[in-house]
Amino acid sequence: MSGVSRTGDFQLPDDIGLFAADLQSFTALPSALHAPTSRLLEQLVDEAFAEAGLDTLIENKLFPENRGDSIVFGFGSVHLPRLICPGIDAIDAALARFNERTRGKPIRARVSIHSGRVPAWGAVGDGNGKARNDLHRVLDCRQLKNALADASPHTTSLVAAISDRVYEDVVVAGYCTLHADRFTEIFATVDGKTFGQRAWLYVPRPSGNLLKGVAEVAGRESGIADTAADARNPRPGRSDPQDRSVFQFVGKGVAAVGGVHGGVRIGTDMPGHGHGR
Repeated sequence: MSGVSRTGDFQLPDDIGLFAADLQSFTALPSALHAPTSRLLEQLVDEAFAEAGLDTLIENKLFPENRGDSIVFGFGSVHLPRLICPGIDAIDAALARFNERTRGKPIRARVSIHSGRVPAWGAVGDGNGKARNDLHRVLDCRQLKNALADASPHTTSLVAAISDRVYEDVVVAGYCTLHADRFTEIFATVDGKTFGQRAWLYVPRPSGNLLKGVAEVAGRESGIADTAADARNPRPGRSDPQDRSVFQFVGKGVAAVGGVHGGVRIGTDMPGHGHGR
């Protein structure tokens, strides 16, 4: 891809889609498994993209890099809608199929998706820039790691976060078949880094502690006959009986938000953030 204009001595790059995936607990594996596991992640992602109809993206990756426990590459931003859906679900399904076949310790991953102006001219240094840095910061953010840790390893193989820019440009704008209500806002932070940025969490198959809020909703629904009595004789510490929403913070991880009228979202552990649109 070539730049489209010049500012001083620098050529303005095109807007590029960015994808990164990272394996959980890679360094805990025996050294003999590092190389085959690194190849496995890339193979599973390509397998998923082929199923999602993204063959052109596979054949035209920009500045692809395999870092052992993670992979990263750029792509034409025109592919963003299909990469988000069905792409994310397809990666989750590919991981689940592999785990079912091997029946060993589950392979699990985090995914980050962003877009921005980074060079992609076939030269040394391609892909580097603020957008690439932000991609990796969101991938490594505490909120995304906690979401994976709080979910059951037997059910949740993948958690994903997309940048606010991609969320607005692709999901909210209606170019993606995955509805905006399937995402929940997080404020991504990285321990030891001066980074804080809004992003959007998506978990294809929530489980474990991510569902504790759902159980609480069900419990309150089953006891709804007591609502009138509670309203007449409120107990200390009882929430407003007319407020049927639930937000349960689970340690440092995430929990579920919902109400008796339906709807479940995943929220972060940070008050003031984690309300999906």
